[in-house]
This record gives sequence, structure tokens and C-alpha cells, in this order.
Amino acid sequence: MGAGEWQLPAFFKAREMGLRIITVDKDPKAPGFEFAHEHFLVDTRDVKGCCQIAEEKKISGVMTMATDYALPAVSFVAEKMGLPGLPYETTLTCIDKAKVKEQLCSNGVPTADWQCHTKISLLQLLQDHPSHLHFPLVIKPSIGCGSKGVSLMKDRESLQTYISAVGEDDKFLIEEYLEGPEVSVEGIIYNNEITHLAITKKYLSAPPYFVEMGHDIPANLPQESEEAILSTSERALQALKLNNCAYHIEIRLTSKGPMIIEVGARIGGGTIGSDLLPLATGFDMVSATLRMSMGLDLVISKPKHKSFASVRFFTQKSCGTLKEVVVDKSIIGLKGLQKTCFLINQGEAVRPLRSSSDRMGYVIASGERRKDVEECLKKAMEGIHFTIV
Repeated sequence: MGAGEWQLPAFFKAREMGLRIITVDKDPKAPGFEFAHEHFLVDTRDVKGCCQIAEEKKISGVMTMATDYALPAVSFVAEKMGLPGLPYETTLTCIDKAKVKEQLCSNGVPTADWQCHTKISLLQLLQDHPSHLHFPLVIKPSIGCGSKGVSLMKDRESLQTYISAVGEDDKFLIEEYLEGPEVSVEGIIYNNEITHLAITKKYLSAPPYFVEMGHDIPANLPQESEEAILSTSERALQALKLNNCAYHIEIRLTSKGPMIIEVGARIGGGTIGSDLLPLATGFDMVSATLRMSMGLDLVISKPKHKSFASVRFFTQKSCGTLKEVVVDKSIIGLKGLQKTCFLINQGEAVRPLRSSSDRMGYVIASGERRKDVEECLKKAMEGIHFTIV
């Protein structure tokens, strides 16, 4: 489900496995269409339309990766056709941040204090009980991913400006702002057995937005911290009744301990599951998820440390139109550099950095020493030049 840039690793892996690929996406220019055997212009949020195609084609498995939007269709199709996957109702809970919060809180899983509102209810709260809002706070759409719409509100005026731009019936969360570094836990839960594969260190853009600009695997935290993070993650998985799926759990490390930010019933995006995890551990998460979706035998052993792996995203210094990208010859063949990718093309708009879809590209490096990886990333970033007009 979905044929965008972040789904491409699943296409490549499915090809390697000799599978026939049928995909759907509403974008006629979706890059995954080139690598599929058949493709259909159907919105992945159209669960019945996706299911009709799946039944006509008599598919053997269904999956997506790195996005929440297609998860309901994936579960709906799997449930309707008797294929492995999360129950449809469980998925509807997982993609709704308010429902996730309810499940976490009712099961005593630590998370930020929160309220769920529509535009009308929040305006009413601001008018009648402004003291019930404690700034700074974070606001985010109840359904969405990729940091879209997530913003730090410093005061009442900034909150009023934000909600003036949203729809009357839009539902969103306001949350306590948690201080501390952010990590994520990557893993697979198969036949109710949880296997944590890695803890990822995250680098976020400066407030008011929280765009992910880099990841490191492993996170290299003290053992006590790692144990607390993994324990909290397991409690979240159990609270949400997840099973037979990949997971990506975002956590803030606060003075009160690990606090759940969000839980994704899917492979982590931003190259975490597709690139960094196999480079760092040798575990092929995309292949495992494909096999799980088809009900094939799956042997999951706890991965061992193989190397350090990191990604860094380019930060635009200005906005406008991308005129050209120049790559210095000095970085060609640079030891440790695994991948360079540009997410916008010449002539396309360079937007302000407000969500993950605004990022211009990235570089990935790996190596036996963290120091070497950091040096490689630095050289690669300095050797790529964007001209924006």
C-alpha cells in the first residue's frame, strides 16, 4: 500500500524475493509504480477500493512501511482476506493519537498530560477557562505522521493563530511539553513475542517544529536507561494489544523517566528500518515484514551489534526554487558513505522546514567507530551544495 519514496525499499526487497508486486497510490507520478508489476491510481485511504483490487488480484500478502495513512487499508484487506496482520479495529486505534493516549493512560503507561479538542471546543476553552492551559504546550493533529502539524505553542496568542487555520471538525491533541532527548525503539512482535531490535537516537529541528533531522543506531545509552526504555515500550505494546507487526515507538527521556510520545504499528521511516537497522545489526526488517505479511516462516533472533549507522538530513538555509545541486568529487568513494539521496528535483520548491516532507535529502554512513561515522557524515554534508533562487 503506497508507492512513495519511503515505500521503495519494500519494492526492492520484494523484487529480490521474487514476488509479484501490485501497488496502489493516488499520485500518478509515484516512484514505486516503476518497480511494480501492476499499479492502480487509488488513494490508500480508500479501504474498500484497495480491498476490491486485492480480492480481484487474489493477493498473498499486504503491507506498507514508514507511513500511518495506509495502515487501515492494510488491516482491512488482511482481515477481509484472512491474511496475517493487525485487526482492523486495533489499527484504527493505533493511527488515532487520542485513542492511543486513552489506552496508554488507562493501562498506566507513562505519557505526557493531554487533552483532545476540536477547533470549537478549544476556542471555548480559551474563552471560558484559559487557566486550564499550561504553556508551553505541544499541539498536533490527532491523525497524521511525519511531524505534519506538530508545533510548540509558547502562549495563548500563538495557539489562537494555529487554530484559526484548522478546519471546524479537525481533531487535535494539546500535550504537556516534555523536556529531554528523544529516542525511538524499533522491533517486531510476532506470535505475541516481542523482539526489540534497536534503540535509535534522534536529532530534531529547533522549536516550534519537531522535524527529525538525523538518527543514530545504536543510541549508545547507559544500560539502566535502555532497560527503562524497553520496559516502557513493552507496556505500550501490551496496552495497545499489538501483534504480528513491526513497531516504531517514540519516547522522550525526561527527569521522570521515559515517556511515550507516539506508537507506530509499522517500520520506522526516515531510513531507520530500511537502511540504518540492517547496517547496524544485520537484521533485514523489510524482508521480515514482507514474510510476516504472507504468513511465511519467520525466525527472529535478537540482533547483535554490527556497526554504527547514522543518517543526517540537509537543512535548507533559504527557501525558493532549487536551481542545482553540486557534489564535490572529494566525497565520491568516501569511506563509510553508504547512500546519498535527494528528495526534491531541480525546479521544485524549497519550502520552510515544518515537517518531514520539507526535507531536501540525506546522507547515510556506517562504520566500526562512531567517531568515523560522524566524520564521514560531516564531510559528505559539506561536499554537497544546493543553489536556491
